Amino acid sequence: MDCCVVQNEDASIEGDVTAPAGSSSQQRKKQASKFNKEWLKGREHWLKYFPEKGMFCSLCQKHNKNPFAHGTWNTVPCSRLRQQSITAHEACAAHKDAVKLESEKLTTIPNSLNPKIPAKGIEQAFVSLYFLAKQRIPHTTNFEPLLDLLELLGVNAKSRIQIARNALYTSDKSVQEMVSVISDVIEVRILDEMKKSNHFSLMIDESTDCTVTEQLVLHGRYIDLETGELKSHYLKVLDVLEPAVQAVHTGSSESNPSISLSAETIANRVFEYIESAGLDITRMRGIGTDGASTMIGCHNGVVKRLKSIAPSLIGVHCAAHRLNLASTQAGDKVLYVKKFSVILRQLFDFFDNSAVRTAGLEAIQTLTGGDGKLLAPCSTRWLSTERSVNRLKKCYVPVVLSLQREGEERSDAKAVGLNNLITEYRFICTMLMLCDMLPLVSHLSKCFQYTSCDYSIIPRMVSSTVHALEKLKSADGINLKEITLFLEQIESSGIEIRKPAHLGDDYFKNSIKVPYLNHLIKNINNRFDDKSVMAAFDIFNPSKLPPLPTNPSTEDIELFTEYGNDNVEKLGSHFQGVVADSSIECIEEWNSFRQFMKDNCSQMKQCEVISKLCNDTAWEEIYPNMSTLGKICRVIPIHTADVERTFSQLKLTKTKVRNRMKEKTLDSLLRIVIEGPPTSEFAVSETVKLWAAKKNRRLTY
Repeated sequence: MDCCVVQNEDASIEGDVTAPAGSSSQQRKKQASKFNKEWLKGREHWLKYFPEKGMFCSLCQKHNKNPFAHGTWNTVPCSRLRQQSITAHEACAAHKDAVKLESEKLTTIPNSLNPKIPAKGIEQAFVSLYFLAKQRIPHTTNFEPLLDLLELLGVNAKSRIQIARNALYTSDKSVQEMVSVISDVIEVRILDEMKKSNHFSLMIDESTDCTVTEQLVLHGRYIDLETGELKSHYLKVLDVLEPAVQAVHTGSSESNPSISLSAETIANRVFEYIESAGLDITRMRGIGTDGASTMIGCHNGVVKRLKSIAPSLIGVHCAAHRLNLASTQAGDKVLYVKKFSVILRQLFDFFDNSAVRTAGLEAIQTLTGGDGKLLAPCSTRWLSTERSVNRLKKCYVPVVLSLQREGEERSDAKAVGLNNLITEYRFICTMLMLCDMLPLVSHLSKCFQYTSCDYSIIPRMVSSTVHALEKLKSADGINLKEITLFLEQIESSGIEIRKPAHLGDDYFKNSIKVPYLNHLIKNINNRFDDKSVMAAFDIFNPSKLPPLPTNPSTEDIELFTEYGNDNVEKLGSHFQGVVADSSIECIEEWNSFRQFMKDNCSQMKQCEVISKLCNDTAWEEIYPNMSTLGKICRVIPIHTADVERTFSQLKLTKTKVRNRMKEKTLDSLLRIVIEGPPTSEFAVSETVKLWAAKKNRRLTY
């Protein structure tokens, strides 16, 4: 029997069935054929009315109950349309039994729909999902297919987790929740360590993703309180402009809302994160940035705004950025070196923009030797120019022959022009010169990018690099020394090198090589001439201690006993409240440590002294203030290379195919990719327990 609440409502239901006084029997008979919709209130789950038939009880039908020992309300409709009929039915024993049976069934449904799930199956599912996230494979679309594949291979993860009818755990929502839990386990571990540390720093930088969304990435750097180890971890990615955009959408902003990537916007987002993560900003010692005016502006920069909350904070301009600027700007000062960079880029674009030209170059390389495509030079990528120049040197002959072929067979004017430019004598000299010089700069840049390096490495490495560059001014490097042999190899391939008569033998050295080296050395010295508070940490460099002869003079003793006092006083003043409140106490401790360093650390490097101050318990107990300063020096970042690496991972994770990825999902995936252990070491049991506790899920172990 088809059931419905009310049919043909307009034709069959009237609002009032109470007959007026003195109504006729005909009126009462008419009234008996009408149903009042008010009777349905509170009875929708069992009272069903069919026009032209009467009333039924769906519960009595369902449980086969016969009120009043006959089929009325069950198989036979109740045609007496009175409210008294309904209340009498509700009070009868048969209906009450039907209601009780229905109630008991409803209480047992959750257990049948949500049975206990084997924890083993959930763990297998989590490991599968972790593998997808770790490998940057789209997880929502590939999770269920991966489980299907595992079923074919005999791993019954999917069948184990899908034994309940109300939760299959393969929907997008379920998968995103699982990814979030995996990320939470990693994040909690990192933040717990940072909260315990007495000193931490941040590294921040912003970049745009494939959807032109401005993303701010934060990395944390701290000393592990238990091991004394220096650690650097990814913390968060933030859509910097999201609050401003949301304010415009909701109308909660000012009358003339402003959406801009200002220092105020960035500083507010950083401070909001520090608060939400439960970190104590007063323990924040440094912040590393790319050196943009928005970040380090002395009046309204991000660092300046954060220092208003944490006065001892030190802002650091990334050393790798500084070195790259020094190298790039030195090239701009020498006209031909600047022209060389333009030619190098045009040469790469010439082949990169054409599959036919690239195939032609590869064919010539097969015949003449040499391999590999030209590499793109990029002023913003620290090591790309060195790789590009070295690759051009390796495949110089095939490139020239390919350009000549393009010019002759296809009448390509651009090929002819490039061929004329790169077959000049000064082009070859400049190429070989850069092959000698750029590896020195690249090596220095790589040293700055190590996660564990601290400020103590900068003076020593910069000094050795400048010294090596100074030598190249008077003596040619390995590549430039072999220019005669290199030219012979080129000419043996039928390539003519053009050397204008008006350019004498000393032209290259006097007009290109020495001026470029002078500008490069000057820029490096200027960029790393540090007169900030950080320079005061040189007190921990044993090699800078004044000599103290066996029979020292009064002047020798005075020079030794006064060494470092000004720097210690400067550090004590800057980190007031972090080290001893009294500068006298700091200097007295320094006097003792200076002599100790002279007697026991003469063969140690500055970084080794700082490491001992951080890790050696005995040193920390005897020299607590010096130990604190050593930890601060070590925790302050000298670069933002870790953030740059995160940008690379961000671009590999959020691609054009996955352009709708939300910030929370992006943050979770980046944390798994960057900070997550290998799949074989994934803490799946801990993760599953956290996931189960979030919604009181029923698991069997």
